[in-house]
Amino acid sequence: MPARRRKPRIPAKIARQQMLDAGVALVERSGLTVGFGHLPLEEIIADAGVSRASAYRQWGSHESYVVDLIAEIFGRPQYGLGFSSGTTDSITAGLREHAALLETVEGRHAVMRDIIRIAAERNFRDLLASPQWHSYESLYAAAASPGDPANAAALEATARQVEQHFIDTNAGFYQGALGMLGQRFIAPATARTVAVATHIVVSGYANRVRVDPSFADMQVDGPALDGSTTRWHLVAWLTYQAIASFVEDASAPAASD
Repeated sequence: MPARRRKPRIPAKIARQQMLDAGVALVERSGLTVGFGHLPLEEIIADAGVSRASAYRQWGSHESYVVDLIAEIFGRPQYGLGFSSGTTDSITAGLREHAALLETVEGRHAVMRDIIRIAAERNFRDLLASPQWHSYESLYAAAASPGDPANAAALEATARQVEQHFIDTNAGFYQGALGMLGQRFIAPATARTVAVATHIVVSGYANRVRVDPSFADMQVDGPALDGSTTRWHLVAWLTYQAIASFVEDASAPAASD
């Protein structure tokens, strides 16, 4: 009877990446759930095609694997985007459609306001439907969960890095978009101030929707492009208020003048 051939051992570096890739694929299918216990390590090992021994040589515990997996997930390009493509498309369309109004102070403000009315609601609805956002929020829940102090510190560092990258990405966007609309930041506010303020509004509102879905469609009356009254989604109205508080038309005399 011929001797049974042993399956060749996968090099440690390749096995590690296969484990991380399998974990990312699982999260993309089902979302990152809160808490370490919801990620089935045995299923990930099977999907990765590595041995249990190889997996546990890389990570001594389920928790330590999840820490590295979270860092892997949030290092990928799709988590570096501050806004959905639909949001940026609606902003571009608004600028193109109303370009003639940008010649006056009143027109620039009206266009900015109307773009925010449309784009902020679009961004909010895309956010609620995004697996990336649910994983993003779960990262912070995981970082706040009790566990091994070393792993908790690593999760906290990852959460902070992801948050800062997200804010920096959005700040760059606001710097360019508001500049095209003829706006400047009222010192000491900066594009980063606006990015933080709007992030708090949108993410905070979205988390409240998770608790009470009826908030998802709340509307208020507000100004339309032509100054008449129209309906605004509440998150768009709050976003507009946050942005408008920190900018002024670039043609206005600066406070130091």
